[in-house]
Amino acid sequence: HSRPAVSHSLLPAEVEATTFLHGVSAGDAMPDIFCFTVMGQPAVERALLLSQKKKGKGMFQCPAYAVFGQANMTPVTHPLPTLAFGVAKGGRWGTALNTPVFKTIWQKVQKMPEALAHAFTVKLDPDTVFMPERLASLLPPAKLNSFLVNCNEGLHGPIEVVSREAIKKLDWGVCGNIPEEDVWLQSCLQRVGALPVTAFPALLWEHGCMPRLEGSCGAYNVAYHPRKTIPEWWSCYGQASQFPLTADWKVYRNKNCPPGGGKGLAGIPEPYSAAMSPMACMQKCQSIADCQGIVVEDNHDPSTCFLRSGLDDMSHCFMSPANSLWVKRQVWNLTATNATTASSATTVETTTTTTTATTATTATTATTA
Repeated sequence: HSRPAVSHSLLPAEVEATTFLHGVSAGDAMPDIFCFTVMGQPAVERALLLSQKKKGKGMFQCPAYAVFGQANMTPVTHPLPTLAFGVAKGGRWGTALNTPVFKTIWQKVQKMPEALAHAFTVKLDPDTVFMPERLASLLPPAKLNSFLVNCNEGLHGPIEVVSREAIKKLDWGVCGNIPEEDVWLQSCLQRVGALPVTAFPALLWEHGCMPRLEGSCGAYNVAYHPRKTIPEWWSCYGQASQFPLTADWKVYRNKNCPPGGGKGLAGIPEPYSAAMSPMACMQKCQSIADCQGIVVEDNHDPSTCFLRSGLDDMSHCFMSPANSLWVKRQVWNLTATNATTASSATTVETTTTTTTATTATTATTATTA
């Protein structure tokens, strides 16, 4: 369905100098998030959510979570018996006209202490495969009034990530009369000045968004949608969990350089490129001693595989809206050590200069006396 354009306004002046650079791997720490979902169709969604809850995966990995539903049954944590959860479908694309249900729930979330105790709130559909530990690489500073844009068309409903600052500012009277929840929520956020932070295609793997996706669930995404049956959900989760090959890789996935900031992709491009899966690209790099990293296209499997060497500076923000740079962990650790050493040297030099200046001032004072 048609969506209003997302306004990618410039960042506030006080954060323009911020480097939105995140190093993440498959074993990253959990971000500071509160997650919730709505069990609107118990007949088809309850078993799917119970399966996730039993294994503690998906939204049930979040530091705090809530499941809203009409009936007081597991896994519902917040029953709303008087709310009509049934929604019609309509419009040009036959989408769910679900704003009334979610408006009530978002209003409740806005007042929940367990939601406001965390820097970001994540709303999920029950049939969204969610890898919460991967989300940290896409989150802006927590102090920003912001939300993540997960599709080239704007905000899509399978996963919605909103900062605590934005939730506190939401004014439900200015959103407009919009029947689709995701379009309505985007309107609500933009009308209170929330900053849209581009997070596609890395945040959501969905065929409704551009670039049109290939493969199934084999790339390093945060969420995959839709996977409506238990076998489909766990098959996708299993495929996604296989990437990367080992914990010996880390990724620069920086899509949010300050306006006018950032450099080109780090390192020296090697004379090799081929269409292969990201995992096969990693294997190719592992087989070559001088290869320090790879560049792959987000959300593509197979992807164009580019090998990289000369990765001696991993400290800057780089502009790459559709690629990730994967670096061997030993290279990452070496560049981090070099950066720390350089920083320490600068500190020593500054301290020496300050000491010299202080000595000179003291000497001058003594002479004058």
